[in-house]
Amino acid sequence: MTTISLVMVALVAPGASPAQAADCSGSLIEHIAIKTYGHLDVYYDSATKRNCVKTVSSSSTWGVSKPMAVYLIVCEETKPASSCRQRAMDYDDGRYQYYAGPRSLPGGGRCIYAIGRIYSWEVSTSPTASHCG
Repeated sequence: MTTISLVMVALVAPGASPAQAADCSGSLIEHIAIKTYGHLDVYYDSATKRNCVKTVSSSSTWGVSKPMAVYLIVCEETKPASSCRQRAMDYDDGRYQYYAGPRSLPGGGRCIYAIGRIYSWEVSTSPTASHCG
């Protein structure tokens, strides 16, 4: 029984539970729809100076295993720009039922570039280097 329970936990962990989709702290600073499949959420926590992103399924795709991704790039830029020279990056890319991410990086004083994808539909923050804090 214990072995089966441990195996079950391992199988659930990569998709995690729907409740864990709220793991970003701070304020929601951007919410971008990904067609009707879901959305990309971008957060900034001014107390910790961390950015956080996650891609979340909508009700029409909730619970359905599908390719999803979220990317967070901290740029060298300190003001909004049409390009982003990568300073740091974190991402989550796989098959999930509820969400990809969250992913978080320190970014105080720097701009970020965030990308969310569900199936082959992708959205990103604009301009490329944005949310400079």
